[in-house]
Amino acid sequence: MKTRNFTLLELLIIISILGVLITLLLPSLNKIRETTKRAVCAGNMR
Repeated sequence: MKTRNFTLLELLIIISILGVLITLLLPSLNKIRETTKRAVCAGNMR
């Protein structure tokens, strides 16, 4: 069986792509969190 090891360059590229994806997703996750807080608060007011 051959085992293929990742090179340092490949690992750095994967880490940078994941970092970009995370920074793109964080604002939308914060919006969802705020929306759920509002819904819970409105439910508690009733």
